[in-house]
Amino acid sequence: MSDDDLRLYPTPFVHRHYICLSLDHCKQKYGTRIFAPADLDKGWHGNRRNISFDNVRLPDTKSLKRLPPEATPDQFDSSGPWPRHFRER
Repeated sequence: MSDDDLRLYPTPFVHRHYICLSLDHCKQKYGTRIFAPADLDKGWHGNRRNISFDNVRLPDTKSLKRLPPEATPDQFDSSGPWPRHFRER
């Protein structure tokens, strides 16, 4: 597939789930993962491999935005995006 074959979806995707629910959950989810060597050879999973959990800082729950389950993507408050991923804080 070439870049010419790629098309963007017309509206931004709203990420409506948490990657992890706590630091313990993060450690359980990512600390024990084993990735296929073929995937690693392709350069995949670089951001999930060898995570240093000493550097992981989850956001304070007060800073999280809430969206009712019945809300549509156009109702999501996209103001104030975080400049970095929680693993990079």
